[in-house]
Amino acid sequence: MHMGIPKEFRWRPTGRTLGEGGQAQVKEVEDSSGEYSGKYALKALAKGRPKQAYERFYREINAIKGLQHPYII
Repeated sequence: MHMGIPKEFRWRPTGRTLGEGGQAQVKEVEDSSGEYSGKYALKALAKGRPKQAYERFYREINAIKGLQHPYII
């Protein structure tokens, strides 16, 4: 699976893949705007997945939004 990150996206890949499965890929990224220093994980759902995969992914996003931690942005 290949995850393309648009050039105008503020998060730039470091070239390191942190993990991947049948539904998504997690890449190590850095903030190109300079607002956040350090390295972060960016998880992207693969294109063309069934509707249920997108629903699960959005539930995961909403669950993460409720977390408060200095390493979650």
